[in-house]
Amino acid sequence: MIRDEEGILVSDIDAALIAAMEVIQKLRAQDDVSAAEWQGWRLEITDGAGKVTESLSLDDPLSTKSLRD
Repeated sequence: MIRDEEGILVSDIDAALIAAMEVIQKLRAQDDVSAAEWQGWRLEITDGAGKVTESLSLDDPLSTKSLRD
């Protein structure tokens, strides 16, 4: 686990998903070879209380697991 203590403040879940996908693209762009190293990792989106609301696979960021009720 790598925790981002600062995070990104957004207006709604759609903006959070877009921001998360941009972060994943940046991670992948840093080094094509290291893309395999991210296999099995997930980027989790949390609300203001720290509850995970969405989870995106770093393998396939379009594969979103919604944790909303």
